[in-house]
Amino acid sequence: MREMSELEIERISGAGIWDDLSTGVNIVFHWVTVNIDDIKAFFNGFYQGYNKK
Repeated sequence: MREMSELEIERISGAGIWDDLSTGVNIVFHWVTVNIDDIKAFFNGFYQGYNKK
């Protein structure tokens, strides 16, 4: 039986999934912190528009 590569071991153990997940969460978190003012402005505009009905 041949030795397994690190990638294969990660795939079997599921470790790679958690790495991908944490990377995705970090990207989203970073994007939110960078764009927080834009997001707030968008929601404020949306909320005010919604309340005018």
